[in-house]
Amino acid sequence: MKRITLLFLVFSSLIGYCQVYDNTTKVYTCPFKQGDEKWKGFGSAKERIIALQIPDSVITKIPTDQLLDLCLDFPYLTDMYAFNDPQKGFEYMISEYNGFDELLKRDDIVDKLLEEYGKIESAVTFLSKATDIEKGNYSFKCDLLVKLIRLVKERNEFTTQASECFIDQTKRNADVIKRHPELYGSMCQEAILSPNNDADSSSRVSWYEGEIVSLNDGRQYQLYSRRTPANSVVITGTLITTDYSYIEQISLKYDVENNYNVTVVGPATKKYNCHSYAWHMSDGHSSDEVWIGLKSAQDEDIYWTDGSYYSVSSSQATHVSYSNEHSAIRLSNGLYRSKWGALPLVEHASSVVPNIYGIPVEFYKKLSPSLSGPSYFCSSASYSLSYLPSGYTVSWSLSNNYYNTGYNLLIQNYPSMGHCLIFRDPNHALMNDTLTAQIKYNGTTVRTLKKPDINAYAGFRGKYTSGNLSGNIPSSLYFNIKANTTTTVTSANFYDATVTYGSGATPTAWAFNPSDGVLNFKAPAGSTPVVINVHDGCGNNYTLYAMPSSYSINVSNGESGITVTLVEDGDASKDFTPDESWTLEIINAATRQVMATQSSKNRSETISTVGWPKGIYIVKVTIGKEELTEKIMVK
Repeated sequence: MKRITLLFLVFSSLIGYCQVYDNTTKVYTCPFKQGDEKWKGFGSAKERIIALQIPDSVITKIPTDQLLDLCLDFPYLTDMYAFNDPQKGFEYMISEYNGFDELLKRDDIVDKLLEEYGKIESAVTFLSKATDIEKGNYSFKCDLLVKLIRLVKERNEFTTQASECFIDQTKRNADVIKRHPELYGSMCQEAILSPNNDADSSSRVSWYEGEIVSLNDGRQYQLYSRRTPANSVVITGTLITTDYSYIEQISLKYDVENNYNVTVVGPATKKYNCHSYAWHMSDGHSSDEVWIGLKSAQDEDIYWTDGSYYSVSSSQATHVSYSNEHSAIRLSNGLYRSKWGALPLVEHASSVVPNIYGIPVEFYKKLSPSLSGPSYFCSSASYSLSYLPSGYTVSWSLSNNYYNTGYNLLIQNYPSMGHCLIFRDPNHALMNDTLTAQIKYNGTTVRTLKKPDINAYAGFRGKYTSGNLSGNIPSSLYFNIKANTTTTVTSANFYDATVTYGSGATPTAWAFNPSDGVLNFKAPAGSTPVVINVHDGCGNNYTLYAMPSSYSINVSNGESGITVTLVEDGDASKDFTPDESWTLEIINAATRQVMATQSSKNRSETISTVGWPKGIYIVKVTIGKEELTEKIMVK
């Protein structure tokens, strides 16, 4: 009988095993295949793997070459890529199927492994006709074959002759792989072309930034630090060797979707793992694909031990840690999303994961409190964090240091942790001050929240801008604005206030936002002010008077000097009020020297610039309480 070889199995539709044994041919067949209805009928991957086991009564009867083929075609072969440590993944995978245990006991195992290894260089003909999924499968089987050879070799079962044969065959396999990289996937290439590396990544105790780490499957990563939300250092690795090929990615997608009841939502890659996806990438670093756990298998623990995340019930959780080195995020629909080692990113039920991951045991949520409280108060105000889990403490402070040290002006963590009270001192106003809350866990600051623009004072205070006019609202509450121009008034008294216009001029535009403390309006030209009525959050009433002005200036530079013309309501022909005096100043913009000053009741004034240095000059006109400025070049 022609035995089933590794190459033949690539194209074989028989992927399941082993419930029927033919004593005459000594060949196993299986009444179900990967992905068929009987395969799907199993309740879980665990049940399916149990059904794949070879009965003890016949396992010793299977010829070694056929047993090797069965092992190389184990449907859950790719489980070994679901691990952070490739060597542990290999060891776990071969423990899932009793065929491996029997295979490694055989006296002729070395001959059969080398015989199968010799077929890799002649696979070009077969692979050129294979589908992409079949090419990907072949790459993983080659990787497994090399791992088995190295395992047997490490057990000192190789003779000198066998070792030399393995070295010679490796050279020939490498030669054909280099000539046909499109047919042999990255795992096959790394297994053949990369030297064996026995490094155990989980046992590293020291590192340095930029260090290159080689794993035992040929992968290499460069180590760099990242930070948790609480600013603790986590060591990550950036892949610097070849990632999976396209044929391997679609083959892994096929395997994972058929072997487990999951939905693949991201391709298989060696760039990042479950810990990176759950704790780093899902925290706003989605494009930073790095591997967490190269320095220590417990690197991901830092996220919930440094206060970045806190324990919650499963129904409240956004993140979950499994009992055996696996992490996932919990979706709003109750499903989980996780990266299975170097396998794809998948969505799945909580229990539908490779057996080695165990079960969800710890549930977490990111610490993301907010700081709330009033921006303006009269006598006292309360401020609080939206939520503060047990185990966290808070230190409060104000940018106005008098309130930090003054007698009972800032009362911290009252009536409970995460709250504070501020009392206004009548002799020390708060003006645009900032309240800071430092959240600590185990004595270390893990979050700093700030609430700016806190105000506490008597009376009305505010600022305004209107064209080229701006300033503080005076205590008289009368101020000049530009007509037909948007005027903006900001005041802490506007927070949570009612602001309306009264019986004066009717604004042509009006917009008030009590949450921002901002009023915008336009006043028509004329002598009637806009009357602004304010009923603030403390119950105080104020009336503001915005006096519209429509003056502007035209500035020109002629042969006689600089000519300044005062214009009212945008009409240069309008009669100028004779008794309305105004002051003209011209200032050297570079030296700030006042070059000329003149008072006038005329519409226009001309100032000679003879002998003045070349440069830019500022023309400043003051009429009443209004200042108008323009710049002009003297050549």
